[in-house]
Amino acid sequence: MFGNCIEHDFNLNACCAGPALDFDDYIIGVPRIPPELPQALSEFAVSYVVPQCLPRCIARVRLTFNAVEASGNHVPLLFDIDILQECDINPLNDEEITKSFDSLRIVKNHVFFGTLAEKAVEIFE
Repeated sequence: MFGNCIEHDFNLNACCAGPALDFDDYIIGVPRIPPELPQALSEFAVSYVVPQCLPRCIARVRLTFNAVEASGNHVPLLFDIDILQECDINPLNDEEITKSFDSLRIVKNHVFFGTLAEKAVEIFE
């Protein structure tokens, strides 16, 4: 399991419902709001599971935001990424376990950075 909270000082426009941030600039896969509704989110939770290139491997991704936790220009975005692989590993073979975790870490990084838009990637540079 991998959890990460991106906390960054954003330039926000004030909105009646809280901070106004175009999440599409930072995250790929945020909810779409119907055009006839106010274009602001007070909170969201998105969850999806996708198969990965490793055999019998999936990524379970959860993205959450809650405006109550925001303060000033500080907006917390929570990423919870589980990489799961069904496999047979000898629990006494440290080398095999390490190799498996190294492979899963590569998949986790691919999923994490694949979920970020360009502006979010710039935060980590």
